[in-house]
Amino acid sequence: MFQRLYVLALSNEIDLELTLKHELCSYPPALFERPSVLLKADKPQLATAIIDHAMTAMMDNAYTDVDEQHTYVLDGGSLIHRLPWSSGTTYADIAKSYVTLVAAKYGRATVVFDGYCSGPSIKDMTHNRRVKHVGLDVNFTPTMVFTGKKEIFLSNKCNKQRIIDLISVQLNNEGCSVVQARDDADVAIVQACMESAQTGFTILIGEDTDLLILLLYHFQDSMYNILFRSDVKRPHSVQANRIYNIRLLQRSMEKDVVNSMLFLHAFTGCDSTSRIHSVGKKKIFHKMLEDAHFRCQALSFTRDGLTQNSVEELGRNAMLAIFDGKTNETLTACRHRHFVAKVTSASSFVKPERLPPTESATKFHSLRSYYQISVWKGTDSNLQATDWGWKLHDGHYEPLTMDCSPAPETLLKMMRCNCTTGCISKRCGCRKNGFHCNLSCGKCQETVCEDEPSADNMEDDIDNDIDGIFDDIV
Repeated sequence: MFQRLYVLALSNEIDLELTLKHELCSYPPALFERPSVLLKADKPQLATAIIDHAMTAMMDNAYTDVDEQHTYVLDGGSLIHRLPWSSGTTYADIAKSYVTLVAAKYGRATVVFDGYCSGPSIKDMTHNRRVKHVGLDVNFTPTMVFTGKKEIFLSNKCNKQRIIDLISVQLNNEGCSVVQARDDADVAIVQACMESAQTGFTILIGEDTDLLILLLYHFQDSMYNILFRSDVKRPHSVQANRIYNIRLLQRSMEKDVVNSMLFLHAFTGCDSTSRIHSVGKKKIFHKMLEDAHFRCQALSFTRDGLTQNSVEELGRNAMLAIFDGKTNETLTACRHRHFVAKVTSASSFVKPERLPPTESATKFHSLRSYYQISVWKGTDSNLQATDWGWKLHDGHYEPLTMDCSPAPETLLKMMRCNCTTGCISKRCGCRKNGFHCNLSCGKCQETVCEDEPSADNMEDDIDNDIDGIFDDIV
């Protein structure tokens, strides 16, 4: 579709830069892998970049060399997946196995669990991506015998919340502290670490890169030190799990870089924001280290109380900087310049996902990034996700893609389908690509046209059938 729209623009002498103000696709491919599905973030890349920058400084104070008394904080979500479950054991026995593990390895630790029954979450999309089949709702009792597979049982949110509640009771009886987050537990986990570090040395056991970034941002040098590590055994891994010394890592970077870390992580992709196609976290991390102006932009983006208009402007400027925009250049002009450069050097057609996203797509990406930063900072209490790049659909959040048409109206009027069945199937070129039929369409205009674009009708990859997108192009 992108290629056909481009050819139409050239053949009709329509200004190319004006044309590239639009995505020329039914969704922004630089930010989405398909309609309503964000590009998956490569979060570990940022942790690797931070470690590479700090070199081996943190390893001079490895966990085994620490003699002082310490307290453990555990990511309960990671803990749930640590132990295998055996069919034929009771749910009470399953809960007891977790308590035994915690007591043996971590003593009277603080365990923080996610919440799963508090309503929709902006991380629902990521959770659903990890789950292939959702298990049935099991309203069990502690003495009931477990049957089936652990992964299928835990794919059901209500089942997961019930087993967490059962484990929590037994952990409390063992003298552990249990914290139940309202939804995602990352912020609550880090808050527990900060409270613990006020009085003593703390070790966080977890997996998620989000935790590392939040620790670096919230840690104060006046606190006792915090180490972050994983205890998940990886049989195919040659190296032992890394130990992240938060104090040493934080000291390896300038304060402005540390304070910009939330922006870097959110804007380049996390569980609730999209990765930017062809833009790696490592590249942007080094840009943050070397470019003072870019750091200033990042710090401005993370200020509390920004208006939507301010966030949109700052987001456009940040996206422009990421794609090496020129002084006083607009994002649309930058997109046009990149396209021309790629056309002159490419040996095949230019893929639209390799271009900077449009201003419209960048707007919603920026709003989602700012909302996620506010959640991480704990300043989101007065913000509504639906005002910041999300919409509610069938009881869950979906990301908004863009608020302008996929192509200029002049081009859209030149495109038509020729359906005879009311445009109710994916064979309709207009419907498949997210366009409404128009007066230039053929036989569908002679009857009742039921063209209503929806995500369900656009799930298939458009590129797989690019030759059959339209029955006719005027």
